Amino acid sequence: QPWMLPLALAVLVRIPVPLWPEGFPLISLVQMLLISLAALLWGWGRVGGRIVLLAVLAFALGLGVELLGSQTGFPFGLYSYQGAPQPTIGGVPLIVPLGWFALVLSAHVLAGGRPWRTGLLVVAWDLGLEALMPAQGYWAWQDPNPLWYGAPIQNYLAWFAVGYAISWMYRRLGPRLHQDGAFAWAYRLEALFLPVGLALLGLWPAALLCGLAMNGLAWLEYLPLGGCGGLKRSRGQT
Repeated sequence: QPWMLPLALAVLVRIPVPLWPEGFPLISLVQMLLISLAALLWGWGRVGGRIVLLAVLAFALGLGVELLGSQTGFPFGLYSYQGAPQPTIGGVPLIVPLGWFALVLSAHVLAGGRPWRTGLLVVAWDLGLEALMPAQGYWAWQDPNPLWYGAPIQNYLAWFAVGYAISWMYRRLGPRLHQDGAFAWAYRLEALFLPVGLALLGLWPAALLCGLAMNGLAWLEYLPLGGCGGLKRSRGQT
C-alpha cells in the first residue's frame, strides 16, 4: 500500500546514523517527515480528508504545549530549546510537533483507540527521547528536581496527559482509525531502532529501560497472559 513506502524509507534513512553521526539532525528530520507522510497516506485510506484536519490539530496542540512548556516550565518542567537544530517554529524543532502527530497516531492505533494506553506508550517512548535528544542538542533541562536524564517526574505525567488528549481527539473525530492496526508498525519500528541508537551512543540505562518499556507495551497483546486464553485472544485479534 502507498503508505508503506515512506515508512520503509524512514527505516532505511536511519541506517547511516552510526557512520555519519554529525548528520543526525538531517536524518532525524527526514525520518520524521517520512513517518508523517506515511501517517497521512494511511489515515487518508481510513477517514479520507479528515486525517488532514486531525494532523493539523495534533500538530498545533503539540507545538502549543511545547511553546508553553519551554517558556514557562509548565507542564513538562524547566527546559529550553536554545541552540536546537533548524528548522524550528518559534524555537521548537519541527520534528517535535510532527512526532506529536505521527508517532502518537501510531501509538493510538497500537492501543486500539484507548487513550490511557496511548499515554503509556508515549511515556515509554519519551524514556528514550529524554536521553537521546538532549545529547544531540535538541533541548536542555534546567529543572531542579530531575528524575531521569534531567527530566522531572512531571514531564512524564505531562507526556501521558498530552498523549491521552491527542488519542482522545483521534478517537472522537476519527473513530475508524483504531479499527485497523496496520500503522502500529511505525511505533514498533521505533521501539526497535530507538534503543539500538541509544546503545550505540553508550546511553545504556536509557537503551535498556526504553527498550523494555516500548517493546513490552508494543507486544503485550501477543504475550500468553493468563495462560492459553491470552494467546487465543491475540490470535483472534490478528
